[in-house]
Amino acid sequence: MLVFLSYRRADSDDIVGRIYDRLVKRFGKAAVFKDVDSIPLSADFRMVIDNSLSSCQVFLAVIGQDWLTLTEDNGGRRLDNPRDYVRLEIEMALERGIPIIPVLVRRATMPSSTDLPLAIRSLEYCNGISVRSDPDFHRDMDRLIEQIERLNPKQLGREFRMEPITATTATVASAIAAYILPEAFKEGGKALGKGVSQSVSQLITVIREKFREAKKEGTLADFEAEQTEENQSEFETALKKLMSKDKDFDQKLKELFVQLELSKSVPLSIQQVLIDVEAETLAVGDIKQKTQQENSNQTIMKNGKLKSINMGNITQKS
Repeated sequence: MLVFLSYRRADSDDIVGRIYDRLVKRFGKAAVFKDVDSIPLSADFRMVIDNSLSSCQVFLAVIGQDWLTLTEDNGGRRLDNPRDYVRLEIEMALERGIPIIPVLVRRATMPSSTDLPLAIRSLEYCNGISVRSDPDFHRDMDRLIEQIERLNPKQLGREFRMEPITATTATVASAIAAYILPEAFKEGGKALGKGVSQSVSQLITVIREKFREAKKEGTLADFEAEQTEENQSEFETALKKLMSKDKDFDQKLKELFVQLELSKSVPLSIQQVLIDVEAETLAVGDIKQKTQQENSNQTIMKNGKLKSINMGNITQKS
């Protein structure tokens, strides 16, 4: 993830929607975190925020005219509550040393340190930018995007432009079956969701719901109970078929996969050569696989159905 958008709905919901759309248009949906609506009821929201910030390179604090003064039901100021989402987000971003850009909307001005809780008073010294309504909105957003790109030029070149290449149905299904779920089973055991990241937990939930809907729970349950090559292959085949049939499901898994990729939770380099090959006779010369990525997954052949094969030298380097 590149950008974390922190805001208060009651203060700036409408213009944040437009800001989000511009950021998604430039960087892609998987690169922008906007909401914490998906937090499960039993989840520790501090951990969810912390996980979301773990792969963030730029933090945008959207501040409107009511950002400082909005109150809770008891009359107390939201910002003074240590459990307030916005306060927690800023605290954690400051602790991690993530670059923070205050985005001033609706003619708001930067809050002074005397108006801020002690834990986030450093926010006053972050250089902010105003994003006005039309006719200045797009011009101001161009300036904001330019600042984000200046902060992370390498990230833009290395990670976000690779999304169309890596996030294919076959690659995503293979990575989930061969890497993500087996690792999650190790970390979380039978109680998946514990000991794994929020993004992995969300991905598993989406898969569970789809397999239940398709009456394929047994395939997932077998793979969860025992990660044999046969169970993995059956799960991967079922997952590919469901992704091919349901475009919304396919797109959701790809978005979650890219989020995991960018946070380095899954291999950034996935190389596959001979996958799902069916032939009477196959002749292949030398095969060389090489990657400089620390986190990589290399596969020469998988699910091949061949009567005869003639292959040269195989070399894998990482």
